[in-house]
Amino acid sequence: DISHETASRLTEIKQSVDLIRYYGVEDKEQVEKLLSRIEAATLNISNVQNTFIDLAKLENYEAIDVTATYNVQELLNFAVDLASKRFKEINFVHDDSGAEKLLRVHREHFMLVMRTLLENAAKYSKDSNMVKIELLDKPKYDSSIAIKITNWGTYIPEKELHRIFERYYRATNVRGDRHGIGLGLHIVKKVMELY
Repeated sequence: DISHETASRLTEIKQSVDLIRYYGVEDKEQVEKLLSRIEAATLNISNVQNTFIDLAKLENYEAIDVTATYNVQELLNFAVDLASKRFKEINFVHDDSGAEKLLRVHREHFMLVMRTLLENAAKYSKDSNMVKIELLDKPKYDSSIAIKITNWGTYIPEKELHRIFERYYRATNVRGDRHGIGLGLHIVKKVMELY
């Protein structure tokens, strides 16, 4: 939960600061390593906080009145560009098919869903540095779009697939890593339920 996640990162920051104070700043390599730990822990706390803010916003929505229409490809390009800047080691591959498709949506909602899905795809791409994004030609419903995101990495065990949208749920094969707290797909589901 959030208290454990935040407390762990704050402990990392405190330990790093204590080590710098104790050993001094003469060993530049060690100081840089500790500063990187502090930076990573701070970013983690910020991400957790932002996730809870996003979730709180979604839980307070009562009705959606979407008046803006966006070009789906432009939205996708923007989302992929942001992900590429954050995950420089990942090659996000997508084409411009479907450039004429339009979508009535809150832009913030679209970006929240795409950010979450692209981050998950990048973070769990253990066997490849590529994430593929496709705008599918034939969505299930005529008034919708379908986007397929594929990575080659850690798979969710099939017997756990029915739980992936549960709040705080993390697949058993990724619980030991530090990539998340189990809210990302829960938030994606909340956004999709608004439409």
